[in-house]
Amino acid sequence: MAIETGGCALEVTCGACPEAYDVFIDDEYVGYMRLRHGHFRAEYMFEEDSETVFTASPEGDGVFESEERQGFLEKAAKALHKRHKSNGVVDIQEISTILAALRFYQDSGMGEPLNRSEPIHEIATNGGECISLDEVAIDALCEKINLEGLTWQS
Repeated sequence: MAIETGGCALEVTCGACPEAYDVFIDDEYVGYMRLRHGHFRAEYMFEEDSETVFTASPEGDGVFESEERQGFLEKAAKALHKRHKSNGVVDIQEISTILAALRFYQDSGMGEPLNRSEPIHEIATNGGECISLDEVAIDALCEKINLEGLTWQS
């Protein structure tokens, strides 16, 4: 029997230690929730990867205290529902974080390939598939994000 909350249907996969749920939206599996060792999280699943969309530290260790279950399940379900329905669209908090990260990258001199670590260089060049942005291009990108927002294109 499914639990309906936050726009999702939750199916209990384990009752305790850990308390766990598979999460469905419109009969589509979108992720799971798990409470283990006092840490509760909701994971949004896509392709062969996942993204943590909600975390909390409830009183329960491997099972919720009865008075806290509904609140945590609803908050996690809403986070999963929001992530599923966003379909890659970023909100103002995410845009602000992206802009701050770009400015930090720029202020740290990372527009110059010799100034960055190998892992950061791999990210900046998509594993060598493209040329990374220099300081001027980072400025242009920040301006573009501020004026036009973000649209994802693969």
